Amino acid sequence: VSALSPRQIINGKLGSALLQMLLFLSAILPCLGFTYLLRGVDLLTLTLLPALGVLASFGLSMIGAFLASLARLKALQIIISLAFIGGLFLLFFGSCVFVEEMLQRGYRYYRDEEFWTVLGAFLSFYATTFLVVYAGAVACNTFTHANRSTPIRVALLIQQSVYLGWVAALFYVDNDDDIVNGAFYVTLVYWAAAGVLLTSEQPVLSPRVRRGLPRGGLSRALFTWLMPGPGAGYFFVISNVSLCLVVMMVGAAFCDRPRFLLSFEDHESLLGPLLTCYLVAYLGLGRLLVFALRRFSDLSMLGCCLVHLLVQLLGNAGPFLARAFSRRYNDDFSYLDIPSPIAAAVHLDVGSANEFELLTMLFLVVGAAASMLMANIALAAIEIRQTRTPAPQRILEDDLELHPKLPPTPVNPWGDLPTGVE
Repeated sequence: VSALSPRQIINGKLGSALLQMLLFLSAILPCLGFTYLLRGVDLLTLTLLPALGVLASFGLSMIGAFLASLARLKALQIIISLAFIGGLFLLFFGSCVFVEEMLQRGYRYYRDEEFWTVLGAFLSFYATTFLVVYAGAVACNTFTHANRSTPIRVALLIQQSVYLGWVAALFYVDNDDDIVNGAFYVTLVYWAAAGVLLTSEQPVLSPRVRRGLPRGGLSRALFTWLMPGPGAGYFFVISNVSLCLVVMMVGAAFCDRPRFLLSFEDHESLLGPLLTCYLVAYLGLGRLLVFALRRFSDLSMLGCCLVHLLVQLLGNAGPFLARAFSRRYNDDFSYLDIPSPIAAAVHLDVGSANEFELLTMLFLVVGAAASMLMANIALAAIEIRQTRTPAPQRILEDDLELHPKLPPTPVNPWGDLPTGVE
């Protein structure tokens, strides 16, 4: 196994799982044909349900391979295995309900265009999620000094592009501002979770990674954020969230009821930019704390994620604890609610804050986000200044031994060699 690359290891596991599924599928094919001959189930259902079953099994195999590669401790592996087995049982019972529903009423769903739209969206989500999990599984099996982050970031970009495409299509059909609001909130949660992981990477790039850095000025400006490092990961997340915010606001401008556009009369329209500032502030604060703690001890990826979660938990739980243990605070707006994005979102949604309180909250949150952004720019400059290093002669010789240059082959039956080769 050590002679194989991490990608070959994961491909081998997926190939064996796919082979077993095809064997089981070939065993039930006569039963499916006999069922169709009896006219018990229509041909479309007999084709769709096994295909979805194979896709679900293949995706669960990918998740299982990722979870098996995620943990190194034996006790943690046992806990993950038990949780995964329990999840498989729940999915099995849910699939039984789905199959029964499709067998009884499937022909009604096939006439509805929404069914095929939902199915297409599900397949798109399945394919992009499979790509992200696959990149994560390969990264978990790769040694620590290799570039494990760039494939994951590219997969995240692909999934976001597909997601924005489906949101644009749905918005084009319904022209409802609620689609823009809901889609952006999902984007915030998605990139907040990704940001916790990406900003927990090691800040020092290994010589192997530095040999793969972009060379020219344009390539460094475009592709530096795809390279490993917490600073690059922080600005990678912030740029993607900002891009989604701009896209959503442009889409809301063409809506019949553009509630997503900025307006002090409608407090809900300020929710998107305000939550973006919260994300910039909390993610930047967590990265600064991780940077400070790493000067005293070597934090693992799990420890860095716990630091981020603790920061967000303290910020969100503080106002609710103050309300729970003190009678001085009621459901009206309080300045103690400003550190909590959840409490701020609730107040903006119900409109319990007046204009002065709203301006104060915006000033403090935007100021905190700008401060965290400036501090992280100073730290990220250390990573950005790292340039590409040439490969040592020893590495070039080893690569030449592993992949020797093949002799030129004739280009025609008469034995002529390529042009320029003697």
